[in-house]
Amino acid sequence: MSESPRLGRFALFVLFVCLLGGRFSLARLHPSLPAFDLRFAGLAIAVIVFLVWRATDRAPSPVTRSGPGAIVFAGWLWFMAASAMWAPPAARVAENLLDLGFMGAFVGLAWACVGRLPRDTVERVWTWFAVAGVIYFLAAVAAGPDIQGRYAAFGGGPNVFVRVMILAALAVTYLASQRAQPRWLWFLPLFILGAVLSGSRGGMVAFVGVVIVGSWPILRRMRGNVLARLALLGVAAAAAIPPLLGAETIESLRQRWVVLTFESGYSSGRDSIYTQVWELFSSSPFVGVGLDGYYGLVGKDQGFEYPHNVLMASAAEGGVVGAGLLVLAVVVFLLSTRPGPMPPAALYFTLAAVYLAGASMFSGDYYDVRLLWFFLGLAAIDTRRARRERQGADETPGALSRPRSAIAANSKQRVSRMLPEA
Repeated sequence: MSESPRLGRFALFVLFVCLLGGRFSLARLHPSLPAFDLRFAGLAIAVIVFLVWRATDRAPSPVTRSGPGAIVFAGWLWFMAASAMWAPPAARVAENLLDLGFMGAFVGLAWACVGRLPRDTVERVWTWFAVAGVIYFLAAVAAGPDIQGRYAAFGGGPNVFVRVMILAALAVTYLASQRAQPRWLWFLPLFILGAVLSGSRGGMVAFVGVVIVGSWPILRRMRGNVLARLALLGVAAAAAIPPLLGAETIESLRQRWVVLTFESGYSSGRDSIYTQVWELFSSSPFVGVGLDGYYGLVGKDQGFEYPHNVLMASAAEGGVVGAGLLVLAVVVFLLSTRPGPMPPAALYFTLAAVYLAGASMFSGDYYDVRLLWFFLGLAAIDTRRARRERQGADETPGALSRPRSAIAANSKQRVSRMLPEA
């Protein structure tokens, strides 16, 4: 194997780590370390490796673009950045501009790598997510629950932890059903358990939605032996996990999932946040109140960092233009996977994006949806690549030309036999 694909795969892996890690500084590793933003180092490494890869690739493969969705995404990104010009004085403009810049750089560079790498190399993203899920689960168990009984890992918070668990669950399902690696299914109960232990109600609601939407297309493509193993594993996990958790943990989960949610109607302040966001939108419906305007006008006094809903944040801070570009970008990406059959990898990439889109309606800011754009681009690229390969197969010389030439040759032979010899 040449060095060029390895360099491309390494560049994609660096970008994967950066996208997964989020805002990660040395201080998060230990309080005595400086608060250096490791995203600068990660982006520098990824850019250098990418440039070396492109310079040394002697047999470059055809490039598959992410399509028009990338243009609309860039439009949303630039408009939200431009809204810093009319943001309120107390808004954290520099911090948010840095987040938007990193998100655009990481996602765009990841799309550039994926569009140039072979499909089997790109599918390794699911292996990386599965391994990351195991690491995050072990780290969360080692750290133990917080004062609310919720689990998280590496300082990311429960709402981040639940996303890693669900993405890892999708990853092992893909590896077992599409890559003939059923041993990964043993980790599926752990990831589902980790998602429940996170206590993230929004994350679990989004997961249920993905199960409803994606169950049929996933099960239809799943082999019979994998289905049987999945069913047996589900029964075994349902019988074994409750005793392992213990009565105290089960009661803590019941308090959060049943008592707080259904009996007390506790919404973690989301109802008041949404009321405040609507008032901001009403005050400036066309272009919004500016980047991080929610915090600058309301959040800093109320104790909330952001609206916990990316669509509503775009509407309040970017108005109809910002929210419209956000929705349009997602829709264009999803439409790019149609018409025609969706490749298996593109299906799972799309389901991951749908899950992240649903989870972003309950928690997270602009930078927290970076993996949403990553997966939307991967789904579009994989679909366009599969479509191009099908067209190439249909147009391959020999599929029709060889049979026709053979018929012509046979006809000439028959005619020559019928003619009298000179």
